[in-house]
Amino acid sequence: MSYLPEVGCGILYFRLSKSIDTLLNASENLALQLQPYLPEGSTTYVAELLHGEPLRLYISKPRSTKLGDYRPPRKTPYHRISVNNDLNPYAFLITVLHEIAHYHTYIAHKNKVKPHGQEWKNAFVKLLKPVVGSHIFPEEVCLALENYLQDPKASSCTDEDLMRVLHQYNKPDGTQLLEELAEGTAFTINFKRFFRKGPKARKCFECMDLHNRRNYSIQGCAPVYDLSERENI
Repeated sequence: MSYLPEVGCGILYFRLSKSIDTLLNASENLALQLQPYLPEGSTTYVAELLHGEPLRLYISKPRSTKLGDYRPPRKTPYHRISVNNDLNPYAFLITVLHEIAHYHTYIAHKNKVKPHGQEWKNAFVKLLKPVVGSHIFPEEVCLALENYLQDPKASSCTDEDLMRVLHQYNKPDGTQLLEELAEGTAFTINFKRFFRKGPKARKCFECMDLHNRRNYSIQGCAPVYDLSERENI
């Protein structure tokens, strides 16, 4: 996922904080390892989906460009899924199921279908339905998910209603949604790029990059850090 438009291609390097081998771990052991990250009542379901599969699940340090990703085998027999470790339990569950859907789609179709085409959508809906129909999610998250499942997007963060609801369950980290800032406020998403909020254009806000002075469209549901109290912005 990305709140910012891609401005070039390249390789994203990041350090992984934890790796879970799903082929060698017993289902019960997998559930115990996943317990700190998932909502109550979902660990067994996810562990059973992963157990015995040639997968390595990486619990990654936070990345501003994505919530998680899936990569097919390259030089090893393992498929790889990574999920950021700073997600709240509900966002973590949605993201890991999103990536498992990529794995299922690749196993069935290899590279013959679009990454987020109908085949992936069908796989993702199938994986989400058992947990949406349970008591794992709070009512407001469940309602937002039911609407999202009508036509799942490439990333859950492209569904603004779902992102707003999920943001309520984040641990306090000093962020607020971009749409909550006053126009003209300076802000940052990752403390690497700095912007000033501009007017809304359709679904996004036109924001000026304070370094290159270019305007970028950024979603109103993007979590940002308000820099209005800081000098020299």
